[in-house]
Amino acid sequence: MPFAGGDIKDELVDIAGGHGLLLAGILKANPQAQGILLDLPFVIESAGELLEKEGVRHRVELATGDFFQSVPTGADTYMMKHIIHDWDDESSSKVLRNIHSAMKRKWQGFNNRNGRSRRQRAVPS
Repeated sequence: MPFAGGDIKDELVDIAGGHGLLLAGILKANPQAQGILLDLPFVIESAGELLEKEGVRHRVELATGDFFQSVPTGADTYMMKHIIHDWDDESSSKVLRNIHSAMKRKWQGFNNRNGRSRRQRAVPS
């Protein structure tokens, strides 16, 4: 099942994804994909049950954190559902900047010499 105009082939981060229902649905439709579920610690600690029930727990990394501080780097796709509307413009911009930085870090080391492209995943600090 295509998602956002194409199949998800690699890694998807669900930012503030709660217990992971949306992520589970996407992973079930894209069996080659892996996911990272990011949310606050008290939310993540109870996410495993739903992911087990949906049959995707083995494909999801549970990450605790604050999206105002940082988000996981190096993924191919980042998504949020019902998040930005909860915050003022300054706070929303901070979250979007953090996602942008995480996306940019994936492509550190990219070059296109001699018609070849190469990417090197950034290591989170």
